[in-house]
Amino acid sequence: MAIVHHPTHRTPAAGACPALCEETLMPSYASGDLVWDTTEPKAPRWVLVLDGPPGAARRRVDPHDPATPQAASTSQLRELIHQAFHADTGHWPVSVTLAAVRYKQRFRFHVVTH
Repeated sequence: MAIVHHPTHRTPAAGACPALCEETLMPSYASGDLVWDTTEPKAPRWVLVLDGPPGAARRRVDPHDPATPQAASTSQLRELIHQAFHADTGHWPVSVTLAAVRYKQRFRFHVVTH
């Protein structure tokens, strides 16, 4: 989340300081892949692989949710990303979009937060 300060000028006669600030919340964006992980054969599950800044390693976020099946609906997968992203960052997404990369195995996602 980014906070932008906009100076507001008021005259001392108006009873305000000459340089008050307004805060505007700017949206933040994140993206990554949602991958069906079979590295643990007894507990396959969806995991998020978050993109980082250029040159940084991608980060794995495991929501530890074996209840969401591989054949989950798009709305179930969006909710999984929503919950996992909040648990990892503390920010609630206001928008989650998904695009299939490999049917029921890998999705590309984009998250917008405020």
